[in-house]
Amino acid sequence: MLSKLFRSQVIQAHHRSGKSVICALLLLAIQGCTAPQSYRTLTIDGSNAASTQQSVQRVVRSMPQSQQAEFLLALVKIQVHAGQMQAAALLQSDTAMQHVNYQFLGQQTHGLTAEQVIAKAAVLK
Repeated sequence: MLSKLFRSQVIQAHHRSGKSVICALLLLAIQGCTAPQSYRTLTIDGSNAASTQQSVQRVVRSMPQSQQAEFLLALVKIQVHAGQMQAAALLQSDTAMQHVNYQFLGQQTHGLTAEQVIAKAAVLK
């Protein structure tokens, strides 16, 4: 009788531990699905300005701090390069001066002569 009771408790304990293992595995799987993505797999949604800003911020937040500056500088470089390409295309048209951000330009060139502006631009990379 005692051995039957012992055997019954062992079987029940084994059955419960099997359920516990399955529950633990399910929790790990669910947690893996909800864990934040790595910056290596996140993509930038460039559909519009707001989605671009949000996705860039999401990528930055997911990155190690040691790599954030490099990423942000890369974005700036891409933006500047694209701006240079647009400027080159605009120079071919009569509407070039309509697309200048005069407030930003004023902050960068306040008090400079035309020659100084050209010299300042020459040292930019």
